[in-house]
Amino acid sequence: MVEKVKLGLWDFFTYILSGTAVLLSVIIHCMLVKCVPVDILFEKIIAPIWVVLALLAILLVGLLLEPIANLIFKLPSVFKRGLKEFEFKEWDNQIKNLENKSKEFIDKDLYQSVYQYTKNWILKNGDTGQFDSFLGKYGFYRNLFTIFLFNAIACFFLYSNCIVIIILLLLAILYLHRSRVFYRHMATTVYTQFLVSRSNKLQSPE
Repeated sequence: MVEKVKLGLWDFFTYILSGTAVLLSVIIHCMLVKCVPVDILFEKIIAPIWVVLALLAILLVGLLLEPIANLIFKLPSVFKRGLKEFEFKEWDNQIKNLENKSKEFIDKDLYQSVYQYTKNWILKNGDTGQFDSFLGKYGFYRNLFTIFLFNAIACFFLYSNCIVIIILLLLAILYLHRSRVFYRHMATTVYTQFLVSRSNKLQSPE
């Protein structure tokens, strides 16, 4: 039964990498409050899995860096356009237009669940590669928001360090925003792939 279980991008980003982030957070807190001696922590607990943990930590650092690099890259536009650079109004309008076009290919009874219908259609008939990538990153950054939020709360009770708490809360907001970005990437991809696939089917000769 176990050999039939397949790990997808959602499982990797949302469970494995998020779990790694939680584990590293716990390790850091244990070191700071000195509830577990560092030598025991690294030699007896972490040593057997240090290779896997190190590889996952390297990937995790890269994914943590991506939203920060994206934010820095957008700073010139922020100075020109203000906080509108982070708004989703235009993007949401585009997604709504794609949703309305998708309705032309489904029954009116399903209008309340257009996204679910198109997503399931892509999962069954289309290419899920891009969709899975955006879905996994959406879940990962949503989890990071939760992790940084909980770490801010933990710092409040354990250390009462205002600067660290503010930094953690700002990071939580950043990763929440990034998760919303990938959620919209996902919706755009689903609707676009659905429309292209259905249009191709209608145009293909019998």
